[in-house]
Amino acid sequence: MISLAEPDLDDAELNAVKDVLQSGWLSQGQKVGQFEKDFAELIGAKHGIACSSGTSALHLSLKAIGVGPGDRVVMPSLTFVAGANCTALLGAEPVFVDVESLHTPTVNPKEIERAISKYSPKAVIAMHYGGWAAEMSQISDVCSRSDVTLVEDACHAPGVSYQGRPLGTFGAVGCFSFFSNKNIVTGEGGCIVTNDTNLAEKLRHLRSHGIAKNTWSREGHLHQYDVEQCGFNYRLDEIRAAMGSVQLKKLAANQLKRMELVKTYKERLDSHLEIPFKNNDESAFHLFVVLLPKGIKRSRIQQLLTENDIQHSAHYPPSHLLTAHRDFESLDLSITEEFSERCLTLPLHPRLSLSDVEKVCDVLLAGIQH
Repeated sequence: MISLAEPDLDDAELNAVKDVLQSGWLSQGQKVGQFEKDFAELIGAKHGIACSSGTSALHLSLKAIGVGPGDRVVMPSLTFVAGANCTALLGAEPVFVDVESLHTPTVNPKEIERAISKYSPKAVIAMHYGGWAAEMSQISDVCSRSDVTLVEDACHAPGVSYQGRPLGTFGAVGCFSFFSNKNIVTGEGGCIVTNDTNLAEKLRHLRSHGIAKNTWSREGHLHQYDVEQCGFNYRLDEIRAAMGSVQLKKLAANQLKRMELVKTYKERLDSHLEIPFKNNDESAFHLFVVLLPKGIKRSRIQQLLTENDIQHSAHYPPSHLLTAHRDFESLDLSITEEFSERCLTLPLHPRLSLSDVEKVCDVLLAGIQH
């Protein structure tokens, strides 16, 4: 089986987890604190707030900036449903906007501006599709002029810069994921980065039930505390933080490996298929997505890949077409809908070999040529 995504795990992660287990301290502690510090340094932010998932990072961020009932949050429809879910769970409404083009499927700044003008949202979520940056200079300018809070969904793009500035630092907060298919893997886990010290403190409180005063220590128990507002249990544990620290050390080399694999894909497929971001090599290369020619049934290609033991996917079903979100507001989403109908996500991860890529290309090309 050629897997769609596979984590790069070895004895380094195993030993890190073993050390935590032997220490007897499993919940949030020193290793979480070190991981937060190291991750924030990677991103170029003052503060890192580790949490239980990329979804919890988005949920905490929206809550911390004051999103609530009656508010609207502008976001792309072409993304994982987490942002829309978190918005709705806070009693607010997602407003879906289109991507720039089939070849640049990141959220369109002009559509964001139109949505801001029409709906007066509380916040905008900008997502970096597949590891490629959205047009953050334009998006941040639009949000700043409109006094709308910008949240970056950088779950696909750790360690990537846009015009010399790290992704995750353009908005009030940047949200990252360490799910098992991401470029940094802890199984479940996430992190929020921010340069706002007051906001960072608020996020830390919300992450742990809203507790604002804490006398917890290794030797004692939580004797006395105050809760200024209701929060969540979204903490990261020591085991995942230990894995994350090891994964941080592997990130640069694994990004290079991903880039080489993408280069091979492009060389084989460029003259046969449309490839988003074809001429853009500033990426985390989290996903490799192609657009199938019009008229070719994706289900037939998917069946052929499955018969040849090649995992695949399609990123993403548009959020505005999902049952839970069909009734929310949106602008024209015709590009998103066409992209979603034609896209096909191929295997991409550090353990993938060049011969694996060649096989995937052979099977895919055979399918579209017959």
